[in-house]
Amino acid sequence: MRRHFRGRSFRLPEQVTGSQPLERLTRRAVPRVAPHARALGRGWALTGMLRAAAFHAASRRCYLPTQLLLRHGVALESWFAGRPERGAEAVIRDVASAAHSALAGVDRGSLPRSAFAVAGLRVLARLHLDRVAAAGHDAFSPALQAPTPMAASRLALAKLLGRW
Repeated sequence: MRRHFRGRSFRLPEQVTGSQPLERLTRRAVPRVAPHARALGRGWALTGMLRAAAFHAASRRCYLPTQLLLRHGVALESWFAGRPERGAEAVIRDVASAAHSALAGVDRGSLPRSAFAVAGLRVLARLHLDRVAAAGHDAFSPALQAPTPMAASRLALAKLLGRW
């Protein structure tokens, strides 16, 4: 495959490579939604980082903030082995707290009803963050490796009730 692409250059569309063009479009199209979209995106990204932490650790990758790992005394080798020290729970708790704060910055009242497709991510993120808390902020808990029970039903109920 590398031989096939050697010497060729191609560009991915801007929508795929980064969020800046999308952010500009959001700000231009709906200025009142932009700060909420940014907060929702930040909360969803932090939640995704928590969801994938064990998966990444199995591949000897860690995307958690290095400063947090150092502050709480978590060694990467123990993290990669799937046996992190006590401080790992504090790291996960701090990232989950940052995700909660970002999601709290999404004002449901200022979002149009048509934004539910995106705002539904808030429902899913909060479901997962609740599961992380229930697992004692243990990223390697087997309970977190299973899919979120009835996530689609909870999302449909949130849409039906208008609570997202």
